[in-house]
Amino acid sequence: RWNNITMVEEGVGTDAYWNRFDVSYGLADDIEGTVEFNNYWGNANTQFGQLKDASNMQVGVKYSF
Repeated sequence: RWNNITMVEEGVGTDAYWNRFDVSYGLADDIEGTVEFNNYWGNANTQFGQLKDASNMQVGVKYSF
């Protein structure tokens, strides 16, 4: 499964954006691998623009029991 979401925040002059892309893959019936990427950019006078340095990538394994 994969998901992608992009949000736009209107600012003064230039807008700011947040994009989240994530993928999960079933490795077995009870184990799932995940990768997620959050990217923020745009006008520094907006919430998303201020989070520019908080952009990140996460990798994980989920076990269901």
